[in-house]
Amino acid sequence: MSWVQSTSDNADRIERVMTVTIGLGVTGAVVGAICATSAISIVALGAGGFPAVNSAGTPGYLAVVAGAGALTGMFAAPLLGWGLLRRVPLGRAVTYTAIGTVL
Repeated sequence: MSWVQSTSDNADRIERVMTVTIGLGVTGAVVGAICATSAISIVALGAGGFPAVNSAGTPGYLAVVAGAGALTGMFAAPLLGWGLLRRVPLGRAVTYTAIGTVL
């Protein structure tokens, strides 16, 4: 048994870590955009009802909010996934974090 890992084992491990990190970033961006848009839509419905969501400026505002949510999620998901939620199944971590974000 060798105590030293081969360079191909290290390269495979780095590739797996990078693949998971990129996957977490993409998932975080999509979920972040959905959560931000959902949260603002709920606020708009509560404040002004359905006409507030259909007003002229709302789609542009929702696009900006979706972009901000995507940017935040793209960076936050890998940090949370690797740092704080390492032992939690990814599906559960994404679902519970998304619910908490919208609330």
